[in-house]
Amino acid sequence: MRRVICASIALAFALVVGACSDDTQPVKHDTKVVKLDKGVPTEGGVVLPEGGTTADKRIGEPAMGKCDGTKIGLKCTSAGTECGANASCLGTSDTGGICVCDCTVDDPQTPLVNEDSCPELTKNMCVPVPLTSGTTANMCMRKCAPKLGANDCDGGIACEPLSASQFDIESPVCLFSGCAANSDCQVNTGVKCTIATPTACKATEKCLPEKTGDTEGLCIAAGVCDMKSGLCDKHTLGKAGAKVGDPCKSDLDCDGQMMCFPETDRSTLKKGGTACTDNTECCSGVCDTTKKCTTGLCTTLWRGGYCTILNCHYAKTLTFKACPTGSACANLWSSGACLKACDMTKAEECRGVATDLYGDYECRRWGNLAFGAAMTPGVDPDASGQAPAVCDSGPNLGCDDLAASKMDCSIVGNDITAKTNPTNMVCRKLDGTKTTSQTDPTGFCFDDSASGTQYRNPMPTP
Repeated sequence: MRRVICASIALAFALVVGACSDDTQPVKHDTKVVKLDKGVPTEGGVVLPEGGTTADKRIGEPAMGKCDGTKIGLKCTSAGTECGANASCLGTSDTGGICVCDCTVDDPQTPLVNEDSCPELTKNMCVPVPLTSGTTANMCMRKCAPKLGANDCDGGIACEPLSASQFDIESPVCLFSGCAANSDCQVNTGVKCTIATPTACKATEKCLPEKTGDTEGLCIAAGVCDMKSGLCDKHTLGKAGAKVGDPCKSDLDCDGQMMCFPETDRSTLKKGGTACTDNTECCSGVCDTTKKCTTGLCTTLWRGGYCTILNCHYAKTLTFKACPTGSACANLWSSGACLKACDMTKAEECRGVATDLYGDYECRRWGNLAFGAAMTPGVDPDASGQAPAVCDSGPNLGCDDLAASKMDCSIVGNDITAKTNPTNMVCRKLDGTKTTSQTDPTGFCFDDSASGTQYRNPMPTP
């Protein structure tokens, strides 16, 4: 029996002023695995929901038996007739979606056996799709390689790199609609505007809110859409010669293939005990299950801003996303983000300017970790085969983030060859003093060097 699944999984083009959430949680089944962050924007302003994909309802009975592998990933209407027998149309919009069929997912605990029951496994894979009912539907989807000038997916569907991290799988899949115009590829100018009367924006720009219902937002310029792939290409609106890790206030301060992780001062957000709908509203960065902000330190992320390149993990086919010399692809962000490379014995080179104070940026050895069920390396190796240490925002790694995996801060401070901790990376408070416990929830993984000339005074605990 044919079925249609109505799902609210189409990517929403919305403005994002926060670079990422910091609710990275360890995966308990492996002592050297940390779960990927899901709430990360693309350079086009696309955001994947932290809670995973949701589906509103199912229509009809589940389709059983093997489906035609050539149908998987094709565009379909709400009737689902395009998908053939034993298949379904997974609705990603009001008018249609893509063809899928039921399957058994591979068990990552049995690496020598692939239990994936999808037909033509070189082209398709079984993907667990979380539903609003609390259950999960396993669906065969078409694998793809993101690239410009060509598309492995059916017309109008793009090989969006973030689809892999959305479902914590090793390959992107054909699922989300691609850009259809340059205006779909959003470039954040950093200029504040009023939605109703956006006089601050240029005639060619749009004033977009951070969230639906906001009365204010930022002016967004149009980038460049590669119509053949449905992916955003590099633009010419940025600052030529900008480097990964440079300070920034908007995408215009970074090069054309980059975006800006802007400074995010959490002291202005909701305090502990205040009603919330998601983590981004809270000073602590956590909106609990009762929809109240938890109590925690109000830190500042990406002090002064940080130019980066997203989707670098797929640079083999999406070549302009390759990290330039002096940076490395860190996979603690979905699909990879280029971060400035640093020498563990010279941690002060993570900016090292007067405006960057103790704890703002840290030189961490993320290459000592792997991420997600697919065991993605923490940092992609460079041409020499080594995974460089990288400069990232100090408060991004809390001491308790590693606790469930039975690790402490020294794991990201250890030199690869000598197995030493040259910068004495341990759990510290924002003023640099060591905590009594290496899993202190109010502490962060900091080294013993200052980026600037003094330490950052601790922000008050709400």
